[in-house]
Amino acid sequence: MESSGAALVSAAFLNSTARARGTGARVEDPAPFWDSPLSHGISVFVAFTLGFTMLGLGCTAEVRELREHARRPVGVLLAALCQFVVMPLLAFALALAFSLDDGAAVAVLLCGCCPGGNLSNIMTLLVNGEMNLSADERKRTA
Repeated sequence: MESSGAALVSAAFLNSTARARGTGARVEDPAPFWDSPLSHGISVFVAFTLGFTMLGLGCTAEVRELREHARRPVGVLLAALCQFVVMPLLAFALALAFSLDDGAAVAVLLCGCCPGGNLSNIMTLLVNGEMNLSADERKRTA
């Protein structure tokens, strides 16, 4: 079974061979993966899975504790300081310390600057952290 890259190279080779022979026969290029039915199916599956996961995590939130965070936002402010100052600086320091090439350094910086999202909520739940603070922080920094 050929990979999509090998199929593209094979089609390009066959097309150039057919033109060189003057036969005019043309081999159709395969559709790119992102335009295939499998890709669309995966996208729909991921969207439903993400929605279901976020709904489940939202069910763990308690309105009373969310009000407490709104009344005394020390935890939220500390989390915002860590997310917007400490983590980007730490990512930059790690990129310099490990002498990463440009692409890898940009990837580390992006992960350091955008740490929130579904995975942070899942990890908070797994370690029995404060889900309400995690959800409140994601809401405020989104």
